Amino acid sequence: MVKMALECSWTDSLVQLQTLTRLAHYAHTNHDHELAMTCSQKALELGDKTLHNTDVKKQGTNDYTARQEMLSIAACTQGKGMMENLAGKKHLRTVASKWFVESARYAGEAGNVALAMIATRHFWNACLPFIGSSADRQQLKIPTEVLLKSIIKASEAKNKQEVDEMLDLHQWPAVDFQSSSSSSASFYPGADEDLTLRTFLYVLLFQVYADKNDWEAGLKVLDDAVQILPRTKHRLPIFKHMVMVKARLGRNYIMEIQKFKDESEDCLSHMWHRLASVSPDLVGQLSCYQNAIDILQQKEFELKKVDNLLGFAEWLYCNQFPLSEAIKHLDWAIHILLYLKPLRKSPDEEDSRDQISVRDLRSIKQLEALCRAHTIMAVISGHGSPSHEQHCLMAYAFVMHMWQMSLTSAGSALKAVAKVSPPQLSTTKMKGKKDAKQPASSQRSPTTPPKKDKSSKDGKQPTGNQRSPTTPPKKDKSSKEVKQVQSVIKDKFKRRGPTDVLPASVEEWANYECPDEIRDAFKHDSSGCAVNRETILAPTRTLYYLDLLVKELQAILCTHLTLPVLHLAEIIARDVVESRSLSDLYHLRLSSTCLNLKLCQASFYHEKAVGGVFINEIEQGRFRQEIAFKKENALKDNQKENKLLGCSKPGDVDQNTQKLTAKDKILELNPITEKELSGLSFPYLWIDKAEVLLQLNLYQPARLLLSEAHEAAQEMNDLCAVSQCLYLLAVLANLEKKHGQAKALLEKAQLIGGNETFWYNSTLCLIDAILGEDREGKSKRACHFLQKNINILRPLVMERPNREAELGFIIARLEARKAYIQIDFAKDFIHGHQHYSNSVAMLLEPYDKLIHIEKDFLSYGYKDHSTEALMARADIQRMLAKHTTDTVEKQSRYLDAYKLAQEAVKQMEELFQHIHNMLPINETRNVNMPLMRKLAFMKLSLIEIILDIFVLTNIERKKKEAGAEQIEQIIEEFVRFTPDAASVEQAWITLGHTIGHNAQTQLTSLQTLYIGCPDIKAKYLYLTGRSLHLLADRSNPLSSDIHWSESTVEVAKSLCEKSPSPEVEPKCDETETPTTPLPLSKKQLDQYRKKASELRERQIWTQKYLFQSTEVLLQCINVAINNNMIDTLARASLEMVECIGKFDSLSAAQFLALHQSCTASMMMKEILLAATLNTSSSQLAAMLHLQHHLEQKGERTSSILKNVEQRLAAISKAWGNLCISVQHFNIMNELPPNFHVIILQHSEDRSLLYGAVLQKIKPTSPKEQKEKTGHPKDKGGQQKEKSGQHKGKPFQPTLQAKIVRSTVDSDAFFSLLEKVKLLKEERMLNLLDQVLSPDKTLQDEGLRKWQESSAQLDENMEDEDEQHFVSEFQAILKDMEGYLKPVLSQFDFSELRLQSPAVSPADSGKGKGDSGKALEDIGQCVILLVDKSLMELPLEALSIFQEESISSVSRDFSLQMFYNRLHKEESESEGRKDGKSAKESKPKGEQKRGIKIPALNRVLLPNCLPIDIHNVKYVVDPYNEARRKETDNPEQIFKTVLERYELFTHRWDGFIGSTHCPSQAEWEHLLNNCSAFIFYGMERFLCHILLERLVAMKIPECQLIMLLELAHTKPSAVRVRDLDEDRSSLRLSLELPTETVILLSLIGVHSIIANQWHATLEENAPKLESLCESLLKVGKTTGQAIRVLQKCKTAVDQVPKVEPYHVDSPEDNKEDQKESPSGQSHPEIQPSALNAVLYGLPNLMFT
Repeated sequence: MVKMALECSWTDSLVQLQTLTRLAHYAHTNHDHELAMTCSQKALELGDKTLHNTDVKKQGTNDYTARQEMLSIAACTQGKGMMENLAGKKHLRTVASKWFVESARYAGEAGNVALAMIATRHFWNACLPFIGSSADRQQLKIPTEVLLKSIIKASEAKNKQEVDEMLDLHQWPAVDFQSSSSSSASFYPGADEDLTLRTFLYVLLFQVYADKNDWEAGLKVLDDAVQILPRTKHRLPIFKHMVMVKARLGRNYIMEIQKFKDESEDCLSHMWHRLASVSPDLVGQLSCYQNAIDILQQKEFELKKVDNLLGFAEWLYCNQFPLSEAIKHLDWAIHILLYLKPLRKSPDEEDSRDQISVRDLRSIKQLEALCRAHTIMAVISGHGSPSHEQHCLMAYAFVMHMWQMSLTSAGSALKAVAKVSPPQLSTTKMKGKKDAKQPASSQRSPTTPPKKDKSSKDGKQPTGNQRSPTTPPKKDKSSKEVKQVQSVIKDKFKRRGPTDVLPASVEEWANYECPDEIRDAFKHDSSGCAVNRETILAPTRTLYYLDLLVKELQAILCTHLTLPVLHLAEIIARDVVESRSLSDLYHLRLSSTCLNLKLCQASFYHEKAVGGVFINEIEQGRFRQEIAFKKENALKDNQKENKLLGCSKPGDVDQNTQKLTAKDKILELNPITEKELSGLSFPYLWIDKAEVLLQLNLYQPARLLLSEAHEAAQEMNDLCAVSQCLYLLAVLANLEKKHGQAKALLEKAQLIGGNETFWYNSTLCLIDAILGEDREGKSKRACHFLQKNINILRPLVMERPNREAELGFIIARLEARKAYIQIDFAKDFIHGHQHYSNSVAMLLEPYDKLIHIEKDFLSYGYKDHSTEALMARADIQRMLAKHTTDTVEKQSRYLDAYKLAQEAVKQMEELFQHIHNMLPINETRNVNMPLMRKLAFMKLSLIEIILDIFVLTNIERKKKEAGAEQIEQIIEEFVRFTPDAASVEQAWITLGHTIGHNAQTQLTSLQTLYIGCPDIKAKYLYLTGRSLHLLADRSNPLSSDIHWSESTVEVAKSLCEKSPSPEVEPKCDETETPTTPLPLSKKQLDQYRKKASELRERQIWTQKYLFQSTEVLLQCINVAINNNMIDTLARASLEMVECIGKFDSLSAAQFLALHQSCTASMMMKEILLAATLNTSSSQLAAMLHLQHHLEQKGERTSSILKNVEQRLAAISKAWGNLCISVQHFNIMNELPPNFHVIILQHSEDRSLLYGAVLQKIKPTSPKEQKEKTGHPKDKGGQQKEKSGQHKGKPFQPTLQAKIVRSTVDSDAFFSLLEKVKLLKEERMLNLLDQVLSPDKTLQDEGLRKWQESSAQLDENMEDEDEQHFVSEFQAILKDMEGYLKPVLSQFDFSELRLQSPAVSPADSGKGKGDSGKALEDIGQCVILLVDKSLMELPLEALSIFQEESISSVSRDFSLQMFYNRLHKEESESEGRKDGKSAKESKPKGEQKRGIKIPALNRVLLPNCLPIDIHNVKYVVDPYNEARRKETDNPEQIFKTVLERYELFTHRWDGFIGSTHCPSQAEWEHLLNNCSAFIFYGMERFLCHILLERLVAMKIPECQLIMLLELAHTKPSAVRVRDLDEDRSSLRLSLELPTETVILLSLIGVHSIIANQWHATLEENAPKLESLCESLLKVGKTTGQAIRVLQKCKTAVDQVPKVEPYHVDSPEDNKEDQKESPSGQSHPEIQPSALNAVLYGLPNLMFT
């Protein structure tokens, strides 16, 4: 038929057109696409030709109309054919829509409304995917206008036509087409109404103008629609948009709003609520809110009315209306909720309105609304309001009741299910399938009028515009992960008892996990009494207010009450929102809260429940998909309004009506599924997760989340989220010690801005960044910046009266922060300068400010912060009291400190009791709240003040008792006036009577506060032991200083042996009369008896207190050493020294050594932290600072701290050297018997100097000791047996010790240190002047450049400088001798003089052949263990160490460090074996080169450790900065040494600067693969190597490092000057000699030989020659070699050569002793001889 129709010749074009049209229709009906397209195309071509060739005026009306109808049908058929064969081609959809427009235009010309509407419907369905895009909507503007005009034209033509029932014959195709189209075409429900479709077209056209913000043109479109469309309900969407536009433009919309009078109250209320969001002025918004509330009168809409009231109250609060108005509406909402008709248990139950209790409320909707209302009420009322706490607790009560109702309902459902037969399970599965299908059926037609979504923000666009192209992700993967995590965790944490019962305590809430059966019962509950989708209508809104409630509960210090709230939020997130990622957020918050409550096991459980993936690919994919879709759309008006909500800078008014806190975003659900989260909400979720992860110290996942969220927020153009991301990234940068990066991030964030909370947090973060930098004046800059921000925030208090409390609290906290910074600065100043007069003014300024700050905190309701200000004031008074010398002032300040601290503790105790009584005692057991820890630390501070006062009162009492018998004291007491009751003296006397009782009372109350806090427990035990010691000191009839006297101790020991035990009360025989040489009267005898009885009783009490004190201190040491609390361990061990004194010298010396090890460990840790400030440089740096941060936070029991310390122990040798061994008291037993340990340690305030000597007891008999030639073989054998005697054999004393204590002048010592420092600096400058001179031509310009000095300096000037240096050095030696004399004079080294001198390996080699002789030892080695301040002194020059019998004097930092050097770990020994095997393979290559390797037959002396002589590495003058022609050139000197001792040095390897400058990798390779390392060059050793890389190394194989450094040449001085310009003072301090040795010791070096001050090349050259000769040729130990070097007469003189295999004879020693028999008349010691000292082991020798 088609072929015939196309081939035949038609005389009537209209018939031809009808035939082709009908054939196209039949072909389309039969799905013959090609024929349909061909016929329709021919018909359209025919129509175009006919129109051009025929005169329209000559045509009849019927023919023209029929022709247009046929063309409309053909065009429509053409478009339908394209739509049915799209095959995913988007452009075909556009072409098809154009044909539908043409069809409608033809229909309009024909006046056929039916055909026009059919074409319009097809056009709408074809363009439906384009409607959601703003760009595509712009393309639909002209087609939509054509469609509307065609429909209007067709409608007008139809109205003009007469009504005729008869149809002409030519109309049959159109009738058939219309009927078939109506029956076969499938449109969405509601689209079959023409008026609805026309309305949507007008709305679409309005949206096109709205996208361009052309509201006037859009309003004209709506006016036209109102005029054209009939007066039916279909015009309501038009009126809705018209009302919105007029409200936005500020015009009158009363007439339009009247059109909705027949709508429901819910609809009208929603309209008014939407109008309020777009009204431009406050008056309009106020009117809209009131109308939205007043319109709701029916009871069925009471919950809706409550929501409106809550929103209106928030709006009133945010727009600074009186608080009373907002509270009034909140009270109204609460009243409505309380008197809602409850769910009755039976129809006969009456509704009682008189008595309402929480138990009567069963509806979850009702309880959730009440919880929201009270939360908002708490926020609005403010923290200082009396009702704030009540509202928080009421909201918490409603949360608990929601739990109770839900669990009760679920329990009933589970019991009912248990009674039902198993087939019931199938119905459950079917129901689950229906639920799975529900989202698909819920997708409505875009042509359907949009629903009134309660959670939607604006409704000015069709529903199609609100659609999102995303589809819900598959759940299979996430559900498997959930099951895996639950299967692992629930086996460990399985609840006992019924599943439908609430946890009974805080600890149970912390470990609670809602069972799966309870969750399922919640989901399927239909009674309205369980948490599910039917009762939680807006879950994200509920979660927002639950988060707000958690913050408010934390603000009132009720952290333990937040657990049920967080668990409820987790239930809603997982089972209502159905978002696993959101559920993970609440698990993380639960973990953080449990950690804050010291419930570490529960915290670990919740952390593991989340897993290790915090952001998955599904979330990222959904966000990117939706953001791409959003970018295609034009920015809608409501989106433009919401972008800057809550992001105003200070001075702007917050326009957001829903956000009351810094959390300015309520998460949104997926609009398609109405569950899970929208893709655009994920960035806010990532930010919240990152914030919690930072609290949990999980830095790496937090960084990943923040980087992703920051990028996403920038794509969304959400400035508030961007600033929050930048702030959190700055917090992370501060935690990682990247303070410069943190400052840059915060500057960017503050340029964007935020609300008050953002400005407060960012300010504090920026202050931390400023204080963290190593720059001078940082405290002043921080205070200035704080004051600047305070001045900015103050005007806001007047502008925002409703935020006055919050802004005032923020200002008070900033002022307090400023005061605390000033106090810390003053502390550092006092510690470093000790100028009391200057410190008073520095401390009194913040003291006065803290008085006002304390009052501000109290007025705003923050009692805990006010107590902190009180304690800070007490701390200031205590500091001033410590450093003043005036007795009256000292007493007055201590009294003020005591009163302030006592008041602070009293207030905090009241607050704690109030919070603690909210729950029964059994519910808060095993929980340590943050408030408890604050109270505990305050009590500890108070106790420290009390004990300081206790010490002073004891001293005064002892002085009074000592002078009681003096006549002057008696007269003074008689004539003195009685002190006034209000005077300082009387208050001091009164307090002194009860001071011990006060201390014990406070300590007793501390026992319930240290649950889960070993740091607080250790401090409590220490202070308890110290208080008992002070009680013993008070009851002791003798002064404590007398106990350190040798004679007194011996008498006391003899008396103690005779006296009974303190447990036995002595009974004084009154009849017994003492025998006296003079006759006494009876009265005198009675007085003596009474006095003797009193003294004896006091002595017994003293012993009791001492026994108790030592017992408690031992417990403290046990707790501290097991929890790595070095600071408390140091204080407790020193207190043990004070308790024991000289009564047990060995134990006291051991505890003194422990104290020194602890102080040295803390000192070295500070240096290591300073050396690893760049946390990105190594894993050690990052882990070390994380461990330090966790310690500062007090998280001693957290799992992450244990993991970090384990990791540090595995990767770092330095960390192992910082730890204190539990076997510290056994260290001396493992030292060689010829090691004599001398300990010198200052007290913390440097007022006392402790000294001790520790050495092993010689196992030989006294007769054998007198003999000079003994049996060394037996001696060594006895030592071995002795080491094994500890097991199973009776104890024999192996150690002997002596300990002394002396009072020293701290100012004198400070002056001595200053002299040494100035002398070293002067020496450095003098040596610099010898190689440099300033350029005179550049001095006038203010620049100093370095240039080459003249060829020779004046010899007289050099001699004068050298003589001045020597004289100053001798003066320092004299002062040092005088300072240390009180301690060292009590030590007896006579035994050392009797010892035989050490022998060399030569003699030992000779004796090897004799079977009757054994190897001698290396002589007597003195190990000096001194604190860091004493390390700066030339201790080796002390006369006590000049005995010839001493073979070596070395120094170290502590006994623990010395043991770590001596102790060989298994890993080291294994590495040593591997190293040996590697070394053994090396000779093969060398033999190929023809090198003969001689064997070194050197026997290792007893008690010595070997150094592989063939594995020595070196670096000599790496930058080739020495002059080549000089004789002291390091390169020439070192080459000479290599040639001279080629027998030993032929396998040495290294770099010489003239040939190659080593890179950092080469430096590390040398240090990692050597047994000894020699650096011989210029300047400081650490300026040649990267410090961050050095401290991260582990080089335990490096036994010895020789540093011949600190010399100057012109190139080296210029290089170092340029290098130091960019370095901070802290960084430069790490390169000082002592700090360099500390860092090398930490990484595992056993012995270090280094200079103490700068030297010349002429001085370093003989040092190298002497050391090489002694160590290589002679075979001496490191201690003997440095001893030989120190015996040099002068600095430049030739070092005395020591012949190989030669040892001084005893006769030579005797001659030396004749010259200096007592060791006090030694020749004058030259400074250069003592420049090089030995740190570490003195018993290393090359083999």
